[in-house]
Amino acid sequence: MSFAESFIKIYKLLLLLVIAAALCVFVAASFLLYRTDIEDIKSRIVQKQAVLAEKEQELGRAKSIKIDFDNIGESSKKIIDILPLEKDLPGIFVQLEALAIKNNLFLGSLDIAAGENLEEKEGVAARQLNKLILTLNVKGGDYFTFKNYLADIENNLRLLDIKSIAYTPDSNVYSLTLNTYYFGEQYEEPEPEE
Repeated sequence: MSFAESFIKIYKLLLLLVIAAALCVFVAASFLLYRTDIEDIKSRIVQKQAVLAEKEQELGRAKSIKIDFDNIGESSKKIIDILPLEKDLPGIFVQLEALAIKNNLFLGSLDIAAGENLEEKEGVAARQLNKLILTLNVKGGDYFTFKNYLADIENNLRLLDIKSIAYTPDSNVYSLTLNTYYFGEQYEEPEPEE
């Protein structure tokens, strides 16, 4: 074997060893980089899962607060129906007339006057509670019909206090005086027309 042939064999062997070593170094470096990337990605996943769990808890709290807020909104609507922010005179008339019709009675007249304002107790409400005095005449029906009408007034959503009842048997007319209340502006007497 000549020197050239042995040099080529050694050169080929050396070249294969260099390529194998380079390939081993490349595979080892890739594995290390890949492993650190995997570990980094795993740690990011754990962090993201912790953030997700925290956000889900916050979402649960927000949903709970929204449900509470909606419940408060419904309660406040009921309170506004019981004690409105305004006089709502047409609403009072419609409610009393509807109750009369329901009980086969006829609402003959309805007069509304301002009552004295109820003074606030210290530390209670910032708004003043105003009172309206309602005087109405209801015609028709018998004792039991009128009794049902009074029960419906008592169960009506708007707060109505019955202060007096008078009965005129000749004309079958029941006269009632009721108080109702509202928050808000002061009741103003209409100015006389000129």
